Amino acid sequence: MTAHTIGFLLSIVSAPEFIVFILFDTITHSFFSALWIVLFISFGGSLGSSVIYITARMVGQDRCLELVKKHGKKVLLKSSDMEGIDYYYSRWGDYIVFFGRWLPTFRSLVSIPAGLYRMSAWRFLFLTFSGTLVWNIILCSMIYGFSTYLDYLEVGLEGYAWVTFLAFVLLVIYFVVRRISERLMKSSPGSDRET
Repeated sequence: MTAHTIGFLLSIVSAPEFIVFILFDTITHSFFSALWIVLFISFGGSLGSSVIYITARMVGQDRCLELVKKHGKKVLLKSSDMEGIDYYYSRWGDYIVFFGRWLPTFRSLVSIPAGLYRMSAWRFLFLTFSGTLVWNIILCSMIYGFSTYLDYLEVGLEGYAWVTFLAFVLLVIYFVVRRISERLMKSSPGSDRET
């Protein structure tokens, strides 16, 4: 199996920050090797994101809203959260899909609202492939151009992934704390009084 095929298959389920270090020798071999790796892992990453998009699209916005109304309290969700997602996604959906590909953890999640809110499949594929391609060009250029500093690049990219993951965790914690405090305020004595 060639490095290109390995890169393609891994990129369906793995982060490109991980793949570029596995394929280090191929990327640094020549400019054209790096270019082919960029294309292969961009196609693979787009395919993986498309699976999430198609799944979300099959569920659909109405079914998701129905599930949130029925079971949302168990996971601290309410139907107004769906309206908020709809608002932000309708205004900045293209940017979210394109730039979301640059962020570990978020890159998989941005496909969900794209599917739920029925972004055109062609538009989704174009934005996903473009965002993934640009990010992979940046990664492979860093590996190709600064291969003698591989240890520093690895630490830097690992730090980038951890900072992004930590930001995601902090957002989830903020959401949970906010939702629990809203529930506590509603259930506290005197909260039913009219102002």
